[in-house]
Amino acid sequence: APHPEGIHAGNAIRKATKGLNLDELGYINTHGSGTNLNDQAEAAALRLVFGDFLDQAIVGGTKGALGHSLGATGVVEAIITLQAMNNSVYPPTTGLLNLDQRIAVPILQKLCTRGSTHKFGLTTTFGFGGVNSALLIEASQC
Repeated sequence: APHPEGIHAGNAIRKATKGLNLDELGYINTHGSGTNLNDQAEAAALRLVFGDFLDQAIVGGTKGALGHSLGATGVVEAIITLQAMNNSVYPPTTGLLNLDQRIAVPILQKLCTRGSTHKFGLTTTFGFGGVNSALLIEASQC
C-alpha cells in the first residue's frame, strides 16, 4: 500500500520537478488508478509538492479511457502527456462522475483546451511494491 500521506510518491515528484518554475507546468497526468488508497495518496503527494499551485493546475488521468496497461503504463501516459502539451488539449478523466471529497485536487472531468505558454508536463506512475516514478516532459517547440 502507498504511504497514506504520499511521502514516497511526493519524493519522486519533487525530484522530477526540482528547479522548475511552476508557471511553466501546464499539465499533470496522474497515475489515477481509481482506487481509494492510491488516489488519496497520490492527491496527498501532489498537494505536498505543489501546495496551492495545484488549485490552478490542469490535472487529469487517462486510465478510465485506456485501462491499466501494467508495465507499459508509464510510456503510454508519457506519450499522452506530450501530445496534450503539444496540442494544448487536455483529456478528461473518463468515468469520473463524482470526485471523492478526500481528493483535494481539481481533476479534469471534461475536455479542456487552453492556449498554452506552458513548457512542461508531468506524468506520474506508481506501481506495485512501492515503485514511484514521475517524469517531467518538455513540449516540442515546433
